[in-house]
Amino acid sequence: MGLETERDCPPAQRQARADLTTTSDPVRAVPPLPHVKEIRMSYKSREKRRRARLAIERTRSERRETMRGRHYLCVVSRDGCCNECGTSLRIGADAVYRHTPREIFCLNCSSQLALKPRPSLAWERKEQRKRKKRRAGFLATYLASLEEGSK
Repeated sequence: MGLETERDCPPAQRQARADLTTTSDPVRAVPPLPHVKEIRMSYKSREKRRRARLAIERTRSERRETMRGRHYLCVVSRDGCCNECGTSLRIGADAVYRHTPREIFCLNCSSQLALKPRPSLAWERKEQRKRKKRRAGFLATYLASLEEGSK
């Protein structure tokens, strides 16, 4: 038949690549970044930052075992269940987690077991977002009531 098949035609990518190689100016995929101002730092400043970073790493490695055994109040990232009572824990809910031995409890069981969990960073961020939304909602209702009162 007179129809061309896909094998007879070169792919569009090959054609584009062939076109680029024949032209004299190269085409860049990403434009160059604008000049970023370099921050000059003295040797002493770099050394000070390096020592601080090493001290933080040393402290983390020394306390790693202690931190693994602690209970943390955290946000559930995967569906699961409480190890004590079997209550289902859904994504976004609060739970108490310990890394070694690995266990997760619902808030009711953690209070019955008299655990004193520390808030995790993720939990604190979640609570901060909640407070921000509440504050925004409160301010909106407060401003609306002021406008109604002034009329």
